[in-house]
Amino acid sequence: PGETDEGEKVYADAVALQFPSTKLAGGVKPYFLMGDSTNSTDLWYWRNDTNKIIKLQTSGYKTFNPDGVEETGGIEGSGVADNGQYRVVMKRAIHTKDAENEVQFVEGEFLPITMTVWDGSNGETGGNMRTVTAWYNLYLEPEPSRAPMYLAGAGILFGLVIMSTAVYMTKNGNGHAPDAEGQAHGAATDETGEDA
Repeated sequence: PGETDEGEKVYADAVALQFPSTKLAGGVKPYFLMGDSTNSTDLWYWRNDTNKIIKLQTSGYKTFNPDGVEETGGIEGSGVADNGQYRVVMKRAIHTKDAENEVQFVEGEFLPITMTVWDGSNGETGGNMRTVTAWYNLYLEPEPSRAPMYLAGAGILFGLVIMSTAVYMTKNGNGHAPDAEGQAHGAATDETGEDA
């Protein structure tokens, strides 16, 4: 941001993620250009001049005004420039205390998301000059149940106990468990293998 040697204004480069502010009724999405008066959006906004992420709630592009906003909404992150490209990381807890007014990430449900980029050196700034995607769907896979893992572990353990018992019994003769003196009991046979 600032001015070029020729006196032309240079704007900050910026990136934003946009989500519906509240759970959607009947799958109705807010207008993809920063929401509308009926359905607002949460905008997670990063600029290269501050390297901070702020949270805005917008109800149309005319309500977009990041200047002076300090609210982070619990969002953390930063960006770096490398070979003419930015890498921006944003993170926040999947659930917040204000479920009625902030986006909630629910495992196993689709959540609409758009991405917006402002190229400041190209004069892109404000609510109506930028590159923006249509709505995409973000999906958080549910955490797999640990029950099958525990059952598999118990099955393996049970199998090992059976195997070790069988090996022990085989080593002690005739496949019978030893008594207290360590002698295997079974049918007595003589040297010819006949019953005694």
